[in-house]
Amino acid sequence: MTTPQQLLTTAIAAARAAGNLIETMAAAGIHSKSKGFRDVVTEADIAAQQLIVTSIRDRFPEHGFLAEEDDAGLSADAETIWIIDPIDGTSNYSRQIPIYCVSIAAAVKGEIVAGAVYDPNRDQLFAATKNGGATLNGKPIHVSHTDQLNSASISYDWGRGAAERTKMLAMLSTLLHQANTVRCVGSAALVTCWIAAGVVDTYINQNLSAWDWAAAGLILQEAGGTITDHSNQPLQISTKKMTALATNQQLHQQLLPYLKHLQ
Repeated sequence: MTTPQQLLTTAIAAARAAGNLIETMAAAGIHSKSKGFRDVVTEADIAAQQLIVTSIRDRFPEHGFLAEEDDAGLSADAETIWIIDPIDGTSNYSRQIPIYCVSIAAAVKGEIVAGAVYDPNRDQLFAATKNGGATLNGKPIHVSHTDQLNSASISYDWGRGAAERTKMLAMLSTLLHQANTVRCVGSAALVTCWIAAGVVDTYINQNLSAWDWAAAGLILQEAGGTITDHSNQPLQISTKKMTALATNQQLHQQLLPYLKHLQ
């Protein structure tokens, strides 16, 4: 039987290799195209996903995949599936804003048991196994002890649609006056890992996919944090979009009432 640690070892190797690839491709010039409203994909997204899938299939040919970029050759019909975002923060990457990462998680029978998130700009590798704790470059990490909004660093992303942005603006119009700082980041996985490391305290998003949070969510939970939807329910591995609130746990209940603006 494959252990979570063995799955994590594979995820780490693939994440580092993909991170090196996307940096090499960026140095040669980034080529992007639209794949939807306010949504872009680059050649590096496609190449990095192919590298990750090939790397994992070489080790575990019977495993399945749930990945961001469309690929008819990938199926999630397996006991163990890999949840992959080859570049989380593609919009940032395409504009050479150095806030993006590679995200890889492994789930067994619907439970995420290993996750790796690699930030190639800072050479930071966040990793965790279920019940095994979370690390940054091999050293244990833990969420902050911030327990009051007036001391909190809050992060969020706008979303793409007009309705989403209008709701977020309404929520921020009240929350801004309570928080210490508010930041829009553009990479759900990376900012969730920053919460795990105590760098920021919370993250709010209205429209995430499983590949955006799977690895980082496990890392956050293993670092003492919490991630739920806006109704305070656990996130589910799915192809559907979902809301998300990630926190250091101590601020979770304080933030939930503000999310009524996003309903």
